[in-house]
Amino acid sequence: MPYTENPSLGKFEGNYSQWLAEVLYAGPALNDEWSPPHDGYVDWYGLIDGRRHSWIVHEDNDGFYSYTEYSNKDEANNAWASLVQNLEKEYEECAQ
Repeated sequence: MPYTENPSLGKFEGNYSQWLAEVLYAGPALNDEWSPPHDGYVDWYGLIDGRRHSWIVHEDNDGFYSYTEYSNKDEANNAWASLVQNLEKEYEECAQ
């Protein structure tokens, strides 16, 4: 995986993986994604499986990205299922 020697500040601040940044901007390598059903909120989440690692990525309302890296796909998929379940419950409660 290519790494940048000096990652620049910006919306993907602190990311050392050029590949992960490219996937986020290109989009087709996403395994799954979730965003709230309400208009006006970005709060986007994505699951990305790579060859050796998987990531759950979050884009906040200001367009900044953060991510959690997982060393295996099962761990990432379990975390993803739990995250989506909690997010859907949270947004359902807000809608009431």
